[in-house]
Amino acid sequence: MKNFRRNSTLLLNGATTMTDKHKIKANVTLSNGENYWGYFYTDKEERIQDLLNDARTFIPFHRLVAEKSHREDYYSMIMIHKDSVVMVEPK
Repeated sequence: MKNFRRNSTLLLNGATTMTDKHKIKANVTLSNGENYWGYFYTDKEERIQDLLNDARTFIPFHRLVAEKSHREDYYSMIMIHKDSVVMVEPK
């Protein structure tokens, strides 16, 4: 997907920087059997594999909560513990 959003990062000196994020739709299966549809947001050249292999313990995921045919879909941001991820299927 080629959808981008702006992400603001607060620096130690109080300044902010803006970075482009790449929106990747995926289905995530967790070790407890739960499945989530939603989006990972990665840096422009980053892959989902890079997120799963970086130093962070938790990764943010925008989970689809409800689909509406005539309105926008509803999402909630959750933090997924990497050790609980069994499978990720990019769509």
